[in-house]
Parts: sequence; structure tokens; C-alpha cells
Amino acid sequence: MGYRSNIRCLIYPTNTEIGDAPSLGDNYHALVLLMNTTFKDVVDEFSGEMTLDEKHHVVDFAMDGVKWYESYPEVKAFERMLRDVEELGFSYEFIRVGEESDDIEHKASESSTGYLNTRTEITCYF
Repeated sequence: MGYRSNIRCLIYPTNTEIGDAPSLGDNYHALVLLMNTTFKDVVDEFSGEMTLDEKHHVVDFAMDGVKWYESYPEVKAFERMLRDVEELGFSYEFIRVGEESDDIEHKASESSTGYLNTRTEITCYF
């Protein structure tokens, strides 16, 4: 069985206000191309959990009940991808919520917009 986590990760173009910069849509399509070429191995591993959101120009990973251990090769590759997309000028936000109430991990690029957040709820089971 093992310890499981829920993951949500968004990757998107950094919104710059430079006059000659490519449009957000152009940057999004460049990001999608990167996902399908440079990061194809990671995308293939997590393709069932990835959505391309054309409306919001976001690559969205949503994974529930996954074993997310830093020692796993696929987790290492995913985290390496996040570092690489940031170096390439894209933004990301990553949240992992574990089974324990205080096990919440949040990572984001410096240029992230703050689309993701967590909320704690009280649940009664009787």
C-alpha cells in the first residue's frame, strides 16, 4: 500500500510586459512543444494526469493517491523538469499534500502567479 499523496502542478508562460516579447499564446505553444519533445519521457510517465489548458495557457498535472518519493526515478525526472522549465523562462507551481495533516509541500518559481493554494477542512465520519 504505502504512503500516498495528492499532487497538483501548473506550468505556464511567465507573463512579461516587454513590448517585443512573444505573446502569451505563442509562449504557451512553445511550452507545449517542449512538453512533447524535450520532456516527452516525463509526459509519457504522467500523461494520464496531464491536461493542456488552451484557455488559460497552462499545462496542468493533477495526480491523486500517488507514491511521491524523492528517490523514485520518475519523481526525480519530474522535479528536474520543473527546474529546467524555470531556467527556460516558464513559471511553475507545485503542491503535494500527504496523508498526514501537516504534510504539505509547496514549491514555485520566483515568477509564479499564485494560482494554486491549499485549504484545510474538518470532516466528520460517523
